[in-house]
Amino acid sequence: MTPRPIPLAADNFTPLERTPWGGEVIGRKYKAALVPRAAGTRIGESWEFSAGPEFPQAALTDWLAATGTRCELLVKLLDAREPLSLQVHPFDDDPSLKADECGKPESWLVLDAAPGAGLYLGFAKPIERARLKELLVGSVDARDLLHFVPVAPGDYFDLGPGVPHAIGAGVTLLEPQRVLPGKKGVTYRMYDWGRGRPLHVDECVRIVDPERQVGDEFVRTLRQAPQIQGPLASYPANQYYQTHLLNLPAGTVGLEVSGPYASLTILTGSLDANGLRLDTGRTALLPEAAAPWTLRAPGPVTCAVVVPAGAHLELRDP
Repeated sequence: MTPRPIPLAADNFTPLERTPWGGEVIGRKYKAALVPRAAGTRIGESWEFSAGPEFPQAALTDWLAATGTRCELLVKLLDAREPLSLQVHPFDDDPSLKADECGKPESWLVLDAAPGAGLYLGFAKPIERARLKELLVGSVDARDLLHFVPVAPGDYFDLGPGVPHAIGAGVTLLEPQRVLPGKKGVTYRMYDWGRGRPLHVDECVRIVDPERQVGDEFVRTLRQAPQIQGPLASYPANQYYQTHLLNLPAGTVGLEVSGPYASLTILTGSLDANGLRLDTGRTALLPEAAAPWTLRAPGPVTCAVVVPAGAHLELRDP
């Protein structure tokens, strides 16, 4: 039997109380045809590929249980109408973590950026830890401390534990993350733009390196350039996963992925994958991805494919 992708729910949105910074791009550009109620709705996060205890995708968790497959991958769409909190993700052995918690290394693939929009990554200039804590506790405007990085679609950043980061207003992105099975990935907030939510200043100041995580030199350690092979842009793998961006013209191509699974998200256009139509905004599980996949595109299509560590992706003649 020809294997088919398993489509995942298109409306796995987090509540706006959790993401007060959310905008309308996800609902308008990626979900309107699949989830009519999403059009005109503010959505901060759509958990596209999720197997953990928070916002799981039932079809994915059922497949994992049936096959005994281990999955550490989480893939989201994020849209920021306002800046997100300045955040730090801890290392897995951080002493503040509970037994059911872990770190959450992540990456950002920029999909849309308004003119002048960008990210906050690291610090604008070196600052001692004690002084950083004093300023944060004193409710300083953190924009004076942070390094702002203008971005454009296709920019990619790999953010390991201990990296201070915030998504700026006007940015929409795909966010792959690693979360250990059965655990919740933890985010510590350093600063929240006056929203009044709880902060974790002590934890953050302990983890960051504010005298070295500074300026463009630090950002160069985070920015990743893709390797381009025809329509396939492959961003460098980290120890957890690898992100690929596939820009196909109309036509047919074969896709092979070695590994137990892959996450496929349609960003523009539509395609047929082994007999299943997938439209813009739809994410699918490619199970037992070593099987060849035949992708037929009636017109230009862009999709993101994220695979677990050690998996290899390549395009072949159909």
